[in-house]
Amino acid sequence: MSLKIALLGDICLNGKFDLSNNINYQEYFKEVASYLSGFDCVLANLETPLTNRTFTLTCKGLHLRSSLRSIELLNFLNVSAVSLANNHIYDYGAKGLEDTIDILTENNIDYYGIKDKQLTIEDKGNKISIGGYCCYSSNPSFCHEKGVNPLTPQNIAKKIKSNHDKGFFNLISLHWGDENIHYPRDEHIQVARYLSKNIPLIIHGHHTHVIQGIENTNESFTAYSLGNFCTDDVPSTAVKGLKVVQQQKNKESIIVSFELEGNKIVNQHILSIFDDGTKIQLENNKTSQSFDEYSLALKKDRDEYIKFRNKQLKKSNQGSESKRTVKWFLRRLNYYFIGAYIKGKMSKLRYNKAMKFLQGKY
Repeated sequence: MSLKIALLGDICLNGKFDLSNNINYQEYFKEVASYLSGFDCVLANLETPLTNRTFTLTCKGLHLRSSLRSIELLNFLNVSAVSLANNHIYDYGAKGLEDTIDILTENNIDYYGIKDKQLTIEDKGNKISIGGYCCYSSNPSFCHEKGVNPLTPQNIAKKIKSNHDKGFFNLISLHWGDENIHYPRDEHIQVARYLSKNIPLIIHGHHTHVIQGIENTNESFTAYSLGNFCTDDVPSTAVKGLKVVQQQKNKESIIVSFELEGNKIVNQHILSIFDDGTKIQLENNKTSQSFDEYSLALKKDRDEYIKFRNKQLKKSNQGSESKRTVKWFLRRLNYYFIGAYIKGKMSKLRYNKAMKFLQGKY
């Protein structure tokens, strides 16, 4: 008998997805909830702390949060467990994280990716170990052994080998990549290929808020980013009037599902979804076509891929850089943005150190 697992992208229960603002969520998610009810295990990245706290000293330009009541949506979607290894889970400090863990526990939803916590599932003849890690490139807060699990390839490799030696199949959640870019960094591709070279595993990627491609290597599967499962516009808590508005590409996502038998992937399926503003649509053709293009790009020669991605990155950055006027900078001269800038510089140093491990391996 097979164990059926579904992987979702970023779940941000902000704005209209905060159930304190929305009493009609069941109709919005009706179709996708029905689809997810057929799985033994549904996993997602929970991007918003669930807390009633409204003040924070965490240095960021954008803070995500959702009310405790929003746990009802996770239950409605049949979510079994969530990764907390991301750059927003500490947006409302240690207390916000504590509130999140408490409400998840009260509702029998497990979690992983924080304070070295892994999740194990033994069901239908399968033994699965699930872990979560956050990349320094996403500029997370409290990313260390006592906070959010950091993405350090050598440590993850040791962990998955230990799990494998104990008879577990590995599934790891990786919060990484560049926001709004459909093509993963070359070093992240190398991380995925390095980790899956000798040990079969599933890599569940997110953070970019847009879809990236997938690839199968050896007996492993990597989804670099599943996009946003649900996210509303995000107003800044640091600058009045500043808001990140969701574009078309931020409303496209995919659900990846697997069947495991005897700790082996025997079937996999990709379902495209789209948030049309009134509901989550299933089987969106336009999303599927774009997704195939992103996956095909991963087959390019490495040097060719790097040149191709740099061209895409330059095109994406042109629009945002043109908006950086003097007024743009002055509005950001405050505690939250200055602190985030300093933290970002430190995160970059940590990221370079972590990725240095791959030098000479490819």
